[in-house]
Amino acid sequence: MSIQLFASRHYINEVQNFSFFSKTQSQIDHNNIFIYAEPNFYIEEIQIHANQSENTILLGCSKTGLFPLLAQLGLKNIQAKIIGYNEIPFFLQFPKIEVTLFNELEKPYFENLFQVLDIPVFFVEDSPGFVAARVISMIVNEAAFMVNEQIADFQSIDLGMKLGTNYPFGPSEWLEKIGIDFIFNILQNLHHRNPTGRYKIAPYLQKLYYQSKIQNTVN
Repeated sequence: MSIQLFASRHYINEVQNFSFFSKTQSQIDHNNIFIYAEPNFYIEEIQIHANQSENTILLGCSKTGLFPLLAQLGLKNIQAKIIGYNEIPFFLQFPKIEVTLFNELEKPYFENLFQVLDIPVFFVEDSPGFVAARVISMIVNEAAFMVNEQIADFQSIDLGMKLGTNYPFGPSEWLEKIGIDFIFNILQNLHHRNPTGRYKIAPYLQKLYYQSKIQNTVN
Protein backbone atom coordinates (compact mmCIF):
# COMPACT_ATOMS: atom_id res chain seq x y z
CA MET A 1 0.00 0.00 0.00
CA SER A 2 1.14 3.56 -0.54
CA ILE A 3 0.66 7.17 0.43
CA GLN A 4 1.11 9.77 -2.28
CA LEU A 5 1.22 13.51 -1.69
CA PHE A 6 0.20 15.82 -4.53
CA ALA A 7 1.44 19.37 -3.98
CA SER A 8 3.84 21.97 -5.30
CA ARG A 9 7.52 21.72 -4.41
CA HIS A 10 7.19 24.90 -2.35
CA TYR A 11 4.39 23.39 -0.28
CA ILE A 12 6.21 20.08 0.18
CA ASN A 13 9.30 21.92 1.43
CA GLU A 14 7.14 23.66 4.02
CA VAL A 15 5.49 20.53 5.41
CA GLN A 16 7.91 17.66 4.81
CA ASN A 17 9.04 17.51 8.44
CA PHE A 18 5.53 17.43 9.88
CA SER A 19 4.29 14.06 11.14
CA PHE A 20 1.28 14.24 8.84
CA PHE A 21 3.53 13.69 5.83
CA SER A 22 6.44 11.74 7.31
CA LYS A 23 4.92 8.26 7.71
CA THR A 24 6.55 5.37 5.91
CA GLN A 25 4.59 3.06 3.68
CA SER A 26 5.37 0.11 5.95
CA GLN A 27 3.17 1.61 8.63
CA ILE A 28 0.06 1.51 6.46
CA ASP A 29 -2.33 -1.41 6.31
CA HIS A 30 -4.86 0.32 4.09
CA ASN A 31 -5.45 0.69 0.40
CA ASN A 32 -3.89 3.47 -1.64
CA ILE A 33 -3.99 6.84 0.09
CA PHE A 34 -3.81 10.05 -1.94
CA ILE A 35 -3.23 13.37 -0.21
CA TYR A 36 -4.08 16.43 -2.28
CA ALA A 37 -2.81 19.51 -0.48
CA GLU A 38 -3.58 21.71 -3.51
CA PRO A 39 -6.55 20.00 -5.20
CA ASN A 40 -7.22 22.59 -7.89
CA PHE A 41 -3.89 21.74 -9.51
CA TYR A 42 -4.79 18.04 -9.83
CA ILE A 43 -8.41 17.92 -10.98
CA GLU A 44 -7.99 15.07 -13.50
CA GLU A 45 -6.04 12.92 -11.05
CA ILE A 46 -8.66 13.41 -8.34
CA GLN A 47 -11.49 12.56 -10.71
CA ILE A 48 -9.75 9.30 -11.60
CA HIS A 49 -8.91 8.34 -8.02
CA ALA A 50 -12.37 9.25 -6.73
CA ASN A 51 -13.98 6.68 -9.02
CA GLN A 52 -12.05 3.75 -7.52
CA SER A 53 -13.45 2.22 -4.33
CA GLU A 54 -10.08 0.94 -3.11
CA ASN A 55 -8.75 4.51 -2.79
CA THR A 56 -8.72 6.88 0.14
CA ILE A 57 -8.45 10.60 -0.63
CA LEU A 58 -7.51 13.41 1.72
CA LEU A 59 -8.34 16.82 0.30
CA GLY A 60 -6.95 20.09 1.59
CA CYS A 61 -10.02 22.32 1.60
CA SER A 62 -9.55 25.08 4.16
CA LYS A 63 -10.24 27.85 1.64
CA THR A 64 -13.64 26.59 0.54
CA GLY A 65 -14.80 23.77 2.76
CA LEU A 66 -15.11 20.19 1.51
CA PHE A 67 -18.47 20.09 -0.27
CA PRO A 68 -17.94 23.28 -2.31
CA LEU A 69 -14.54 21.93 -3.33
CA LEU A 70 -16.04 18.63 -4.47
CA ALA A 71 -18.52 20.58 -6.59
CA GLN A 72 -15.72 22.70 -8.08
CA LEU A 73 -13.80 19.55 -8.96
CA GLY A 74 -16.83 18.17 -10.79
CA LEU A 75 -16.84 14.88 -8.87
CA LYS A 76 -19.79 12.57 -9.53
CA ASN A 77 -20.57 9.03 -8.43
CA ILE A 78 -17.77 9.08 -5.86
CA GLN A 79 -16.55 5.58 -4.98
CA ALA A 80 -13.43 6.40 -2.92
CA LYS A 81 -13.42 7.28 0.75
CA ILE A 82 -12.91 11.03 1.03
CA ILE A 83 -12.15 13.35 3.90
CA GLY A 84 -11.21 17.02 4.00
CA TYR A 85 -8.47 18.41 6.19
CA ASN A 86 -6.94 21.74 7.14
CA GLU A 87 -3.91 21.84 4.88
CA ILE A 88 -2.55 25.21 6.00
CA PRO A 89 1.09 24.47 6.88
CA PHE A 90 1.01 26.49 10.10
CA PHE A 91 -1.83 24.39 11.51
CA LEU A 92 -0.17 21.09 10.64
CA GLN A 93 2.19 21.79 13.54
CA PHE A 94 -0.68 21.71 16.03
CA PRO A 95 -1.26 18.71 18.37
CA LYS A 96 -4.42 17.80 16.44
CA ILE A 97 -5.44 18.34 12.82
CA GLU A 98 -8.95 19.42 11.83
CA VAL A 99 -10.80 17.09 9.46
CA THR A 100 -14.31 17.02 8.00
CA LEU A 101 -16.22 14.03 6.63
CA PHE A 102 -17.83 13.59 3.24
CA ASN A 103 -19.78 10.56 4.46
CA GLU A 104 -20.61 10.23 8.18
CA LEU A 105 -20.69 6.43 7.82
CA GLU A 106 -16.97 6.51 7.06
CA LYS A 107 -16.04 8.03 10.42
CA PRO A 108 -14.97 4.68 11.99
CA TYR A 109 -12.76 3.97 8.98
CA PHE A 110 -10.99 7.31 9.25
CA GLU A 111 -10.70 7.08 13.03
CA ASN A 112 -8.87 3.80 12.52
CA LEU A 113 -6.74 5.19 9.68
CA PHE A 114 -5.50 8.16 11.68
CA GLN A 115 -4.88 5.94 14.68
CA VAL A 116 -2.70 3.68 12.53
CA LEU A 117 -0.88 6.73 11.22
CA ASP A 118 -0.51 8.02 14.79
CA ILE A 119 -1.95 11.36 13.71
CA PRO A 120 -4.34 12.94 16.26
CA VAL A 121 -7.33 14.59 14.57
CA PHE A 122 -10.65 16.08 15.57
CA PHE A 123 -13.76 16.09 13.44
CA VAL A 124 -15.60 19.33 12.66
CA GLU A 125 -18.48 20.29 10.42
CA ASP A 126 -17.72 21.50 6.92
CA SER A 127 -16.83 25.19 6.74
CA PRO A 128 -14.30 27.45 5.02
CA GLY A 129 -11.38 27.73 7.43
CA PHE A 130 -12.65 24.87 9.58
CA VAL A 131 -12.51 26.28 13.15
CA ALA A 132 -9.07 27.70 13.90
CA ALA A 133 -8.38 29.45 10.60
CA ARG A 134 -11.96 30.76 10.41
CA VAL A 135 -11.74 32.46 13.80
CA ILE A 136 -8.24 33.81 13.18
CA SER A 137 -9.23 35.10 9.73
CA MET A 138 -12.00 37.13 11.34
CA ILE A 139 -9.58 38.54 13.90
CA VAL A 140 -7.17 39.55 11.13
CA ASN A 141 -10.02 41.11 9.15
CA GLU A 142 -11.24 43.14 12.14
CA ALA A 143 -7.70 44.39 12.70
CA ALA A 144 -7.55 45.42 9.03
CA PHE A 145 -10.77 47.41 9.48
CA MET A 146 -9.13 49.20 12.42
CA VAL A 147 -6.17 50.07 10.20
CA ASN A 148 -8.59 51.45 7.59
CA GLU A 149 -10.28 53.55 10.26
CA GLN A 150 -6.86 54.81 11.44
CA ILE A 151 -7.49 53.57 14.97
CA ALA A 152 -4.08 51.93 15.09
CA ASP A 153 -1.48 50.37 12.83
CA PHE A 154 -1.02 46.61 12.62
CA GLN A 155 1.99 46.57 14.96
CA SER A 156 0.11 48.45 17.69
CA ILE A 157 -2.86 46.11 17.31
CA ASP A 158 -0.50 43.13 17.64
CA LEU A 159 0.84 44.53 20.89
CA GLY A 160 -2.64 45.30 22.22
CA MET A 161 -3.95 41.82 21.45
CA LYS A 162 -0.98 40.06 23.02
CA LEU A 163 -1.08 42.20 26.16
CA GLY A 164 -4.87 42.36 26.44
CA THR A 165 -5.83 38.78 25.54
CA ASN A 166 -2.56 36.91 26.08
CA TYR A 167 -2.69 35.67 22.48
CA PRO A 168 0.61 34.13 21.32
CA PHE A 169 0.48 36.27 18.17
CA GLY A 170 -1.15 39.45 16.99
CA PRO A 171 -3.32 39.75 13.86
CA SER A 172 -0.51 40.78 11.49
CA GLU A 173 1.66 37.95 12.83
CA TRP A 174 -1.16 35.46 12.25
CA LEU A 175 -1.49 36.87 8.76
CA GLU A 176 2.18 36.30 8.06
CA LYS A 177 2.17 32.75 9.45
CA ILE A 178 -1.04 31.62 7.70
CA GLY A 179 -0.67 33.60 4.50
CA ILE A 180 -2.78 36.29 2.86
CA ASP A 181 -4.05 33.87 0.19
CA PHE A 182 -5.61 31.54 2.77
CA ILE A 183 -7.02 34.38 4.89
CA PHE A 184 -8.54 36.21 1.93
CA ASN A 185 -10.14 33.13 0.36
CA ILE A 186 -11.55 31.87 3.65
CA LEU A 187 -13.23 35.21 4.27
CA GLN A 188 -14.42 35.47 0.68
CA ASN A 189 -16.06 32.04 0.79
CA LEU A 190 -17.59 32.72 4.20
CA HIS A 191 -19.04 35.92 2.75
CA HIS A 192 -20.52 33.99 -0.19
CA ARG A 193 -22.23 31.65 2.27
CA ASN A 194 -23.49 34.46 4.47
CA PRO A 195 -23.59 37.75 2.51
CA THR A 196 -24.92 39.85 5.40
CA GLY A 197 -21.69 41.78 5.81
CA ARG A 198 -20.36 39.77 8.72
CA TYR A 199 -17.46 38.43 6.64
CA LYS A 200 -16.98 41.41 4.35
CA ILE A 201 -13.28 41.79 3.65
CA ALA A 202 -11.68 44.98 4.91
CA PRO A 203 -10.34 47.27 2.16
CA TYR A 204 -6.85 47.18 3.68
CA LEU A 205 -6.84 43.37 3.59
CA GLN A 206 -8.03 43.44 -0.02
CA LYS A 207 -5.15 45.78 -0.84
CA LEU A 208 -2.63 43.41 0.75
CA TYR A 209 -4.10 40.47 -1.15
CA TYR A 210 -3.96 42.08 -4.59
CA GLN A 211 -0.51 43.49 -3.91
CA SER A 212 0.68 39.96 -3.15
CA LYS A 213 -0.83 38.73 -6.43
CA ILE A 214 0.95 41.45 -8.39
CA GLN A 215 4.24 40.67 -6.66
CA ASN A 216 3.88 36.95 -7.39
CA THR A 217 3.16 37.72 -11.05
CA VAL A 218 6.24 39.93 -11.30
CA ASN A 219 8.43 37.34 -9.55
